[in-house]
Amino acid sequence: MRRWWRMFWGSGLRGRVNGEGVLEAEELIRCLDVVMGEEGEGMKRRAEEWREKALEAVREGGSSHRNLGRFVEEVLGHESE
Repeated sequence: MRRWWRMFWGSGLRGRVNGEGVLEAEELIRCLDVVMGEEGEGMKRRAEEWREKALEAVREGGSSHRNLGRFVEEVLGHESE
């Protein structure tokens, strides 16, 4: 499932742990190299795109803003019944 999310979001990296569940220094260095390199630039760009989408959704009139308003109206409407 985590792999799917990383593929979907396009902005994650998971370090491989050893048999004891420890992230060793070499693996940490590999991850840092990826994040600081060209692939990391793509991750940063995609994270910024998702950030913008989230901000758009919660702004007044955005999809999350509208849906929350509908939810509140629905709950309040059932209270009066």
